[in-house]
Amino acid sequence: MTSASRSHRNRDQTSHAVLARILVRVWLPVVWACRRDGACYAPETHHANRKINTTAETTAA
Repeated sequence: MTSASRSHRNRDQTSHAVLARILVRVWLPVVWACRRDGACYAPETHHANRKINTTAETTAA
């Protein structure tokens, strides 16, 4: 195997790991809240709550 193909393979694995971490970081709180509350995921509610939380953090700072 050439160093170029090894480099390409390592870059692909790294980007997959980064993508997996991003997806987990974004979706884990959503899934946990749905499980905790016994509710289904509703995009409208989630987006509204995210706006409320973001606004509260900026006014508190």
